[in-house]
Amino acid sequence: MPPKKKNAGGSKGAHALPPPIPEGEILTDNQKKQWKVGNAIGSGGFGLIYLASSDIEKKVTTSTAEYVLKIEPVGNGPLFCEINFYIKAAKKDMVESWKKKRKQYHLGIPIYIASGQHERSGHKYRFMIMQRFSTDLQKLFEKNNKSFKESDCFLIFLQVLDTLEYIHEKGYVHADIKASNLLIDIDDDSKVYLVDYGLATRYLSSSNHKPYKEDKRKCHDGTIEFTSLDAHRGADPSRRGDLEILMYCLIQWLIGKLPWEDKLTDKEYVMRKKNDFMKNIGSSLKRMFAGNSYLDSLVGLVNYIKELEYDESPDYSRCRNYIVSALEEIGEDSNSQLTITMMPRKRGSVGHLSDISKRQRQKSPDQTTSAGTQRGRRVLKKVAVAAKDSSSEREIESDMPQKKPQPKRLNEIKKSAIQTKRTNHKHLHKSLLTDDDEEENDNYDSESSSEEEWEEPAHKKATKKQILTRTSKQKKGDTDKISTSSKKQTVPKKTVKRVQRRSTATQTSPGLKGLKKKMKK
Repeated sequence: MPPKKKNAGGSKGAHALPPPIPEGEILTDNQKKQWKVGNAIGSGGFGLIYLASSDIEKKVTTSTAEYVLKIEPVGNGPLFCEINFYIKAAKKDMVESWKKKRKQYHLGIPIYIASGQHERSGHKYRFMIMQRFSTDLQKLFEKNNKSFKESDCFLIFLQVLDTLEYIHEKGYVHADIKASNLLIDIDDDSKVYLVDYGLATRYLSSSNHKPYKEDKRKCHDGTIEFTSLDAHRGADPSRRGDLEILMYCLIQWLIGKLPWEDKLTDKEYVMRKKNDFMKNIGSSLKRMFAGNSYLDSLVGLVNYIKELEYDESPDYSRCRNYIVSALEEIGEDSNSQLTITMMPRKRGSVGHLSDISKRQRQKSPDQTTSAGTQRGRRVLKKVAVAAKDSSSEREIESDMPQKKPQPKRLNEIKKSAIQTKRTNHKHLHKSLLTDDDEEENDNYDSESSSEEEWEEPAHKKATKKQILTRTSKQKKGDTDKISTSSKKQTVPKKTVKRVQRRSTATQTSPGLKGLKKKMKK
């Protein structure tokens, strides 16, 4: 007995899901080619989806399956419409010819492979063989807290726009564009494909566009949050309606939520909110994207879509230019490859799509430490680094001269030490002179009243060797005078100063040590 066209609740117009097909079943398409069925991997709105392979001798597994099988009872209509679309608009030679003519690297429309009918246990089925894809954008969107990187949003828009231009050229409109109908290529995650053409319809009738006509029985058709205003009013889908739906998707990808998503069960409310949005595009978008550099580009795009006539052919290049401008505003290139980069989270981030499962598999037990423990370790590490930096700074500062306000008692001690230093300079100078020069030196000392460091006259300078010799003799008590030959020798001023400073430091070191002891007390 054929399945009834009712769901569990018995609502009118619902399509029944077919009884499951056992794994290993062999199906024959209209071209007499055989296909082997694998495990069920999902279900659409009107049918089931299985893994499939053209190699009927081997078991169909996830690693060997190159295709998927979409199947539903013959009494259901959506798959019939979808197969009809693929046969008329998505054959391989059609798609390749378009790409070559437009010089496009990628066109996001699946290629028609095969279709046919199958009978089992008294039930008749209609099936279609499709290329196999990876995950859909909706799952990635929700996994990433309902947000995508801005450049990814714009690049996805451009790929879908290219696909819409192609199917519009073939006389069809999609009418159900959304993230769950956008699939990632299984081998190249830079490619996005628009799938599910069960609601695709022709907008042309005898080479002319269908006239605008509202039908209350068709009101609000499609996915409610993205449905175009034409569909809300019951009019047939149009090319401008496809662009409006894609525009709503873009806004959701950029900000995470559309303004009318708070009450999706009330379809009239959703339609009113969309009307308000389209009447006040500038102010509406400014509230959503305040401070974003690409705001003007979005305003231009939405205004253009709003101004399109129901039967007007869109200027796809103009729409494309608005998005290219938005990409340039954020420093990106429209020729960049889509990478489906996930947005950073509050703690950590998720990177490239192909790395997600790999990192999860390679996660070690040490990485499962609680968040609180990890934060504690980070804090301790920061404290240790800060302490090390502080210690290094103290060592550097200890080697540098410090100018700090000194107490009154310490100032008096310093004055005494300075006076002692002057006296030592004086005795050292006299010990280096001959008897004939002592009188001249006395006159020089009486004239020197400044606190500057003592400096020997240029014509009475001694060599470093002579100074060291005299110092050694003084320690032994020898009072012999330096030889008269030293009078005629001249020594550079810097050398004498350097030796004098070293000698003075040696003689005054006990005083400095005493000064430190007093400071400690």
